[in-house]
Amino acid sequence: MSARTRRRWLIASGLAVIVAAAAVVSATALAAPPAGEPSLAVFDREPTDREREVEALSERDGGGVGWGDAEVQARLILEYEAEPESPAREVWALRFMADGPAGGQLSVVCLSSEPAGVDGGPFACMEEPDLARRGFIPLDQPRPSVVVGGEVRVIEWGPTGDARLIDPPEPPAPDDERS
Repeated sequence: MSARTRRRWLIASGLAVIVAAAAVVSATALAAPPAGEPSLAVFDREPTDREREVEALSERDGGGVGWGDAEVQARLILEYEAEPESPAREVWALRFMADGPAGGQLSVVCLSSEPAGVDGGPFACMEEPDLARRGFIPLDQPRPSVVVGGEVRVIEWGPTGDARLIDPPEPPAPDDERS
């Protein structure tokens, strides 16, 4: 085999290996689930005594969302300090489950900075399947936010992992402002 033929064969073999490796990496990335435990798994654990108290209050009051006959699960998902040396603030997830109009079960998850969601704190809700798919990003109401050290922070939660506070996302630019 001449040096030229050998070089062509090596280049072709090398390219084939690179293409095959890229295909395996792409297939693995597409098939792999998102890393971390689903955020909604917080509802799989037994509630604390305090969470049970909030559930009872929310069930009695319909959770402030008019779901008088709903079963309610309440979980404390985040504690944070709003100001140095101030008491810890909280973010609660409340899952309301009720019979839907078509006979199935309707499940809505709300986030609030107040335990029962009825004391005037930020309160936003979305259907559980949507939260499981894209995280807590309601489409018809603003994402819940809090003020920490004079700065507005947005609550980020789901589809996997724990809740956390982030900077507010930048809204997309209108089409006419894009470069």
